[in-house]
Formats: sequence, structure tokens, C-alpha cells
Amino acid sequence: MAKKGNVRHIKSLSSPTYLNVHKKEYKYTAKAMPGRHSLERGIPLISFGRKIGISDSSKYIKRVINTGGIAVNGKTIKQPYYTVGLNDVVDMKDAGKSYIIGINDRAQIDIKEGKEKPARVCKVVQKYKTKGNSLMIRLHDGEVFKAKDKGIGVNDSIMIKGTDPSEGKRLKLDVGCKCLIIDGVHVGDLGIVEGIQKGSDVSKATARIKSGSGAAFDTLLDNIMVVE
Repeated sequence: MAKKGNVRHIKSLSSPTYLNVHKKEYKYTAKAMPGRHSLERGIPLISFGRKIGISDSSKYIKRVINTGGIAVNGKTIKQPYYTVGLNDVVDMKDAGKSYIIGINDRAQIDIKEGKEKPARVCKVVQKYKTKGNSLMIRLHDGEVFKAKDKGIGVNDSIMIKGTDPSEGKRLKLDVGCKCLIIDGVHVGDLGIVEGIQKGSDVSKATARIKSGSGAAFDTLLDNIMVVE
């Protein structure tokens, strides 16, 4: 059987929940290119443009992207299928508008417009050393950088205002910090960490969270992101 090549679309009926695509309005929807975010938690830039109302025409949105009219996290992107996802900041240069991508309580994309260019918060998902004994950090969006703060740990977050994550402010996971639930039953909720339970050989580490409504629940550390 011949190879079909790199397919740039998927059926709307089987599209990830995060995309929040009407299953019967269109047969197909754009597929995000592999890379930064996973297919389940990423959206192609061309679909993002449609959601914020640039145009209903894919041809026009592609033209805006190809001419450098959109920047993601401070970098001009000219790839229509470039993947954007949780806490990415997207700037519309000509319109002078900035958007930050979030997640709602249905695990769907939630796009908010900011009056000023917002800072993005990224979760640390891996920490390792290279051969030169340099400490490297990998963020939830796939970005890897050389760390300046040796005390930063996995499950901490970094608040980034520019394009260099190594200059970002560390947000430590600790009792009393504010967090966003990014996965699980309580996805989309904001809460305060009341306690942290270490994991074992048979179970993962968990945190006790008190939500804004006053209810308390336990969830995996993998499911939370420190935001303040």
C-alpha cells in the first residue's frame, strides 16, 4: 500500500476534546503538526485563527500566518499547522491584540484576550544534567533550556515574560501556593495546595487541593500547575 504522506487533517468526529470542534458542522478539521504540545492538548495555528475570528476562510488565515502576522511566545511563526496549547501567548501584530490559551472545566481550549501582553506560566516536567554538567529543564510545552536556578524542581512552574525561559520567575510547588488543575476530574479548577503526599513504588505523589468553592479533594501532582 502506498504511503499517504503527512496528512494535515483529521475527521472532526474523532478530533480531541481539547479542540472543541463541532462534530457534524465540518467533516474534517486541521491537524496540528507534531512537536511542542501533544495532539490531545494542542491546536494548529490555522484553527486558532478561526476561533478568534480572523476569518472563516482558511486561505486568508494562511496568508496572515505566512506573511508573519502572528507571533507565538514572542516569536514570529509562519507555519499554519504550528501547534499552540496551554498557556501559550499568541500576538496578532496588525490588530495589536494578545491572547493566552487556557483550559476549561470540560478539558476544552479556553482562549482569553489580554489588554496587555500577558506572562506565560510553564510547568517543569523534567530536570536532568548534560555531559558538561549543565542543568537542563524541560517544560510542559516541550521547550528545553539551560537553568540558572539550581534549586528549581519538577512540578515547579516558571513565569516567563520574554522569550528566554531561563530569565523567568520560579513558582515553587509548596503548601499555600495557587494552582490550576490541568487534567483529571477537576480539570479547569483553581485551588490552593493544602498538603503534599509523597509517592511510593506503587503510587504517585498527590496533593490536597482546596478549591474556590471551599471543597477539598486529592489529585495527582501530574494534574496540577502552580500559577502563583
